[in-house]
Amino acid sequence: MSHCKYYMIALLPLLLLCASAAAQESFTEGCIVYTVTMDPGESSAGITSHSGTYRIYIRNRMIRKELELDNGYRYVLIWDGSKRMGYSLQTTAGKQYAVQLTREDMEAPLKKYRKFTITDLREEKRSIAGHACQPATVRYTDGTTAHLCYTKERKLSEPLMYEWLPGISSLPLSFEIKNEAGILMRFHSDYLLAAPMERSLFRVPEGFHIISNEEYKRLTR
Repeated sequence: MSHCKYYMIALLPLLLLCASAAAQESFTEGCIVYTVTMDPGESSAGITSHSGTYRIYIRNRMIRKELELDNGYRYVLIWDGSKRMGYSLQTTAGKQYAVQLTREDMEAPLKKYRKFTITDLREEKRSIAGHACQPATVRYTDGTTAHLCYTKERKLSEPLMYEWLPGISSLPLSFEIKNEAGILMRFHSDYLLAAPMERSLFRVPEGFHIISNEEYKRLTR
């Protein structure tokens, strides 16, 4: 065997590793926008179907999530993973509050979603928001399953970026989840932008009064 062939064989594992690493870029700053539909099904009497937009802004480990529905509902969450602290922006009785949230506050409602497995489906990959998307099934420890389509081209570093998929390392482009009220929520990405985000997006806006989560619970009883 020639020296050239020997070196090529020796370097092959390293070349494959480098190619794999290059194919998956870290998504550390940018914005992803989803179209959201909510189907109450038969188990949620009195709740009607709605649609809207879900936006996630990210700057390193800082995240801002915005959910806006066609009935006027708006929810904003700001989270700093490095400080393990966040704020939920709420308006109650005409007053604006930034409700402080700890990591424990964030994780408490997510216990049922913590441990899950992802099984890739033998379906043809689709293109969503300009990225190759792998169809898959998510299975939770209680036996429930959900649809997922994710891209291996973008790597995530903040474990709490997706509440229903805590710790997922690849970027979901299409997914669904049934919440505690039995409402099926479907998310489908329309737009993905990897670009610098203004730091002001991740600060509590002026006019919001900062209170603890416990204070807010007492206020809204």
